[in-house]
Amino acid sequence: MNTKFATALLSLVILFATVPRAAGQDPAAAEADEPAPEFEVEVIVFEYVSGAVGAREDWQYIDTGRDRVQAQIGAMQSQSALSFTDSDDNESSMEDEETEPEGEPKPLIWRPIASEQRNLTETFARMRNSRDYRPLLYAAWTQTVYGETDKTTLALDRVTNVPGGLNASASLYVERFLHLTLDLELAKPAGMKDPNDSGSRTVTYRLAEKRKMRSGETHFFDHPRFGAVALISKPSGEMINSSP
Repeated sequence: MNTKFATALLSLVILFATVPRAAGQDPAAAEADEPAPEFEVEVIVFEYVSGAVGAREDWQYIDTGRDRVQAQIGAMQSQSALSFTDSDDNESSMEDEETEPEGEPKPLIWRPIASEQRNLTETFARMRNSRDYRPLLYAAWTQTVYGETDKTTLALDRVTNVPGGLNASASLYVERFLHLTLDLELAKPAGMKDPNDSGSRTVTYRLAEKRKMRSGETHFFDHPRFGAVALISKPSGEMINSSP
């Protein structure tokens, strides 16, 4: 090989090896600088009224009436059908949260959604006028969404008025799919009272469920005593994760 040509080729290799990448960043750093995506989240929490589905004490031994509730709530929303996921997509019975990695936590950036811009308004109105359901809250907000290690939890009493006896929070992260966790606790007066107890007794029901979701789908979270309807969508209306 020509000595001059070999020397020139070696000089080019050294030159390209030492030239910094665009703007002095490698691909990993550029990806890390990308802003976290935003999603709109809407959650309606409701309870069954006396005589409706779940209005019995022996929940664990009866059919919860999931099919009936699906049909009734599906009729409330004209634009999109509810998505009831199978057990593969329904990650219920939450495990204890893993220890958060050390480091600065990501900020929870959120803002409320105006009433006229919400998508579940009709569903909420129909529930409010129904004899079977009593809506407890309707929270709607836009927030930044991070990966699983940086997921954030929002107490819904920061977004809307929450009635006494109800504690509600929502956690959201995205790893290919959106993952929404609802943690709801509802305290109600106990059905039986101890005649020797002058104070009122309460029983607390908990619905804690993590659900794999797609943008634009409406999901129903089921419990014999109460439940929730949730919708997550992109602010621009863009649909993501539409493929299985």
